[in-house]
Amino acid sequence: MAKLNSPVTTLKQEVLSGMEFLLRTYDFRKREQQFEKGIQEFNQIVHLGFLDNRAEQRVSVVLNFGVRHNRIEEIVHSWRTDLSEREKRSTATVGTEYGRLIEGRQILWHVGSTEDAKLAIGQIFDAVLKRGLSYLEQYSNLGQIAAMLGSKNPRDWQGQLAGGRALRLPLAYVFLGDRERACREFVQQYGYLKSLDDLLVKDYPGYVAHVCREFNLDNPLEKTDGEI
Repeated sequence: MAKLNSPVTTLKQEVLSGMEFLLRTYDFRKREQQFEKGIQEFNQIVHLGFLDNRAEQRVSVVLNFGVRHNRIEEIVHSWRTDLSEREKRSTATVGTEYGRLIEGRQILWHVGSTEDAKLAIGQIFDAVLKRGLSYLEQYSNLGQIAAMLGSKNPRDWQGQLAGGRALRLPLAYVFLGDRERACREFVQQYGYLKSLDDLLVKDYPGYVAHVCREFNLDNPLEKTDGEI
């Protein structure tokens, strides 16, 4: 006998199916909880997050936008061992919540019925058209990615974590052809991680060495005595 879906699972499926139907018009294809469109070396991503409230049999939906530069993510994940292959395929190089983008706070759609789901689908799709597509277009550009991640104003980072920036910003300059700037960013990002006592600090020199070997760069973290 087939197992019946819970009400919460059914509501999620309704929202995802509705968004899949609408976003297909814009050449997005569904993969699990996100919708992707490939443009040259980039993947544009519309992602739906779900916060379950099983006691009340409803779900809250979070809308996220992301852009994946495929080569950057391949290099990052050739070094990382903490993610599954499935997780590695889902990462973005830059991304943000819709609410953070327009109001600086989280925006949720609460769905407790099929009628709620229909209303949420329409509003979420409208948000994608009015703000999401322009965000995805803007950051499907390596120079824009580097400018955002390299900004001196943390507000411009759109919630990017320090570790994620430290892994990706130098690579953006590598692929832009500015190897000198990439090396400077390795040093600056390492110093910033140290100032935060970030968990990545211990492993970051190994990551830098990995990237330098990959692209035949002089390792900027190496001291004159050869120690890192």
